[in-house]
Amino acid sequence: MNQKFTTVFRIVLPAILIGELALVSPVSAGVISNHSGTICTNYNAKDVTKIDRYSYGTRSLKTSATTVVCPLTRNTSSSYGAYVYVDIYHASYATTKCTAFSYDEDGYLLTSTSAGWTGGGLHEFSLNLTGLGSSSSFSDYSVVCSIPGGGAGIIQGVDLSEQ
Repeated sequence: MNQKFTTVFRIVLPAILIGELALVSPVSAGVISNHSGTICTNYNAKDVTKIDRYSYGTRSLKTSATTVVCPLTRNTSSSYGAYVYVDIYHASYATTKCTAFSYDEDGYLLTSTSAGWTGGGLHEFSLNLTGLGSSSSFSDYSVVCSIPGGGAGIIQGVDLSEQ
């Protein structure tokens, strides 16, 4: 092998590999826990008889919007935070709003963030719980959502991508 080719090869190959690594999104580098929407349950005790669960999600039979809570299970002890993805279905034009929370092991709120969607059909939106001080090795994550009543909206999944 000639010396010029070897020198170029030693410079170009690492540059290509570094470039490939840069293409990987930090979100895709996380450990993902997929949770069925059936983990979500009534937030208020009075709504217990208004929550309806299918094998693929949770909906409200109440005539108005209902608040549900979805506890999330962690798979790591990373302190870099997480992204939460909420998968919803609206039978017609409706609104779902969610807030994700990160608490430390003593129950103190570290951070929270909110997002939502208005429309019809299937949709996924994300909630960002990353950043300095947003998580600890023993953080607990949960999501609280307001879902449409009358069976008009179903939470089909809540996914946790730990960073």
